[in-house]
Amino acid sequence: MNLLRKRWINKDRLSVKYENGTLTVENSTDEVKCLYYPQIFSDKQNKTAFFDFKGTLVEGKRPEVCIENRRKVVLGKCLFNSMANMSFDTLKYYFIKMAVPGKTKCVINTLEYDKTIKDDYKSYLCNDVLLVAAFEDLSEETAALHRMIIKYREHGFNADAIFVDGNQGFSVLEYNDTQLLRCSYNELRDILRNRIYKQIIVHHNYDSITAILDSTDLSKTWVDIYCYGDAIDDIEKNKNNPDWIFGEYVDGLYEETHKAAAKFIVKNNDAPNYRWLFNDETVRGGYERVLNIKFNNTAICPLLDGNETEDDIRKNIALYENRKNYDQVISIKPEKPILSVIIPSYNVSKYLKHTVYSLVNQKNAKDIEILIVNDGSKDDTLKIANELRDKYSFNGVSVIRVIDKENGGHGSTLNVGFRAAKGKYVKVVDGDDTLNSRDFEILIDKLKNVDTDLVLTNYIEDWERYGQFVYKKIYKGIEEGIVYHFDDLCGNGTFEKMGPVMSTSTYKTEMIQKADFMITEKMPYVDMELNTYVATIADTVTYYNLNIYKYLLGRADQTVSNESVLRNYKKHETICFSIINIFYNNWDKLSENRASFIKNNLIIPMIGTQYYIVGELSRKKSVFKEFDEALKKYPDFYNGVAEYKKVVNDYRKLGLFGTKIKNILRRR
Repeated sequence: MNLLRKRWINKDRLSVKYENGTLTVENSTDEVKCLYYPQIFSDKQNKTAFFDFKGTLVEGKRPEVCIENRRKVVLGKCLFNSMANMSFDTLKYYFIKMAVPGKTKCVINTLEYDKTIKDDYKSYLCNDVLLVAAFEDLSEETAALHRMIIKYREHGFNADAIFVDGNQGFSVLEYNDTQLLRCSYNELRDILRNRIYKQIIVHHNYDSITAILDSTDLSKTWVDIYCYGDAIDDIEKNKNNPDWIFGEYVDGLYEETHKAAAKFIVKNNDAPNYRWLFNDETVRGGYERVLNIKFNNTAICPLLDGNETEDDIRKNIALYENRKNYDQVISIKPEKPILSVIIPSYNVSKYLKHTVYSLVNQKNAKDIEILIVNDGSKDDTLKIANELRDKYSFNGVSVIRVIDKENGGHGSTLNVGFRAAKGKYVKVVDGDDTLNSRDFEILIDKLKNVDTDLVLTNYIEDWERYGQFVYKKIYKGIEEGIVYHFDDLCGNGTFEKMGPVMSTSTYKTEMIQKADFMITEKMPYVDMELNTYVATIADTVTYYNLNIYKYLLGRADQTVSNESVLRNYKKHETICFSIINIFYNNWDKLSENRASFIKNNLIIPMIGTQYYIVGELSRKKSVFKEFDEALKKYPDFYNGVAEYKKVVNDYRKLGLFGTKIKNILRRR
């Protein structure tokens, strides 16, 4: 569709001129002004878009064509003189607008839109070196990156150049007869999962980039990180400033997220494949002072900021080209395992090697055993698991055991893994998640000297879409290294919102095997069964303030839509009644504190979710009534959920339609 054929809505009174099939737009103000395309678009199936937006920039900054939803949230954008391919999780109704920066004039001769993606970013990747950068100002900084690439290519040094930001999809940006690939954090992750680079050069050490590198198998890759001097003072003085160079403000957790970038430097300073690049010795000294470290592998590498000389360019290229092929050999001589790590694996071929690498890339790898339980995968998961077993071995003995079984669901992999575990402790790590290897190494040392039934730590939300770590410390009022009784923690507010969840828990193997419980097979949501079982049997608990588990969220194929939740409502119902039965089967063993905690913190919230599914999502009286009647057999939970979720009473008294009308009137 040619978007130049119709006149745009000009609410901001820009200077607009249509002539000979072109559109000239001028913004003489100092603020960004917009044109709106006069059509509401709807796309309930494809959820993709393609733009080709080109012309001549007479003066100012590059304008952008944006897709915006009804809440005026920009979902994706295409920069001037580029082609953009976008994918969205949700795209129902949306608008197209053109954002023109202040003091900008441009002549647009191409503005095409299509609902179908027309390109593949992989076709632009052909070198063994990757230069990746993230900047806050896309329009200005891409020109600087383009110029840098041009200089390198003129001197015979070729690299795949990628600009990364939070916009979905990817674009091909054109500048001075060169092309630069712009992609989202999703695409960068996907590139590094499927392509092994000899060398990665990172400009701007944002935590969004470090999050990706820290969850990637880099055993065959050299990594050069530019550390810019303008960040030194900010590290010390402006940790609470949302505009701080290292990070982004995410859900009130800015201070924690920016620490990831600083910790990343400290964590990888000993890594043999990392090198830190500085503009001069003063900058290097500043980083060593504020981070309180001594860098092991550094180089002085002038920035190509327009003032560089030919010698500066050749010096940089020489630094990059002196790298031989890197292949990190991790030779692990297994000992009696302190910790067994179960990796439930179903069709995780593109994630598994990164998961395992995060487990073995630390000094205590000899003290673990890794149980990869292949649950009848249909892709190359089993093949990769066997390759990893052979790779991380010593004289034919590996820290990895591969268990191949017929498909039985997540619960079946846990049942098999728990029975096979030989370590003092056992932990579950899903095949698409990773661990923070630095804190994981410390945890193993702790496990050698602790003997409690349950060891709790923190977890990290690893948001793939935004390249962002969000640190989660969910247990309150608990001190490190102290032995607590589970009953006491149930009554003192430590488990205020939730109890020991799988991502934060390391279980004593003897406790799990002695209990001899069976997780339901061929069912989703079974982590709630495990949490409930553990809450009935654990006696002693220890906590360590370590950020271990990195829970991958925001994947394109991970979206939990209302449709899929509704489709599986009976399975969710099955797990609800399963954990109720676990509770009653252990009733006579539970203290008052523990019984109250399991009932009010684990089971009733789960039942509340089921009412949301059969009430608000289903809106079918028969579906709601079927579940409501079945729950009546358990009066404690039938009455308790009405206190927890007030709308349940409305459902029961007014019906689904009556409740809907009541909510509409209340909002009005």
